[in-house]
Amino acid sequence: MYCRQLALVVAAAVEAQFNQLVAAKIARRDALWFTTGVIVVNDEELPYYNEILSLPFGNPEVAAQYESFATGKAELTAREGMPSGTVIDLHPDQLIPGDVCYRGGYVLPGSRIVCAASGIQSRLDESLSAGGCVTAVAVIGLATDQARGLSFDPTKNNGFFPESTVGSYLAVQQTI
Repeated sequence: MYCRQLALVVAAAVEAQFNQLVAAKIARRDALWFTTGVIVVNDEELPYYNEILSLPFGNPEVAAQYESFATGKAELTAREGMPSGTVIDLHPDQLIPGDVCYRGGYVLPGSRIVCAASGIQSRLDESLSAGGCVTAVAVIGLATDQARGLSFDPTKNNGFFPESTVGSYLAVQQTI
């Protein structure tokens, strides 16, 4: 449930960025397929991509043509644990027959959240995917802070952390 809610927040952020690229006439077309999910690791097989959300932005008929590319980028990214562009540029020996050889899949180091986009220029696909990963990590971080009692109330104390949580916050930061 929470994974799906997080995926919807990420998708909304990516869609807003995509719409800005289209409005500025930077994107070549008004169609993008976006997918997000997680890397699943078990001892019996290679890491694989578990899709949580997959949807079109812009023109859905045109975007649908890019669904398999977005999924392929996500699968390559999950299997190798690095952005698809990094695999293609720096580790081509890791590619296997059938891999989608375009930029656009992204995962942050140390994270298992994967985002992939396809439909516009591959470097823009990659940029949108990276933004999606950063958004996911930020939302998870905010939720973690709130669970630890480290969230702040902008209506109190001029938006700063309450005095009682500053020490706890600093202690957590020192252990990270």
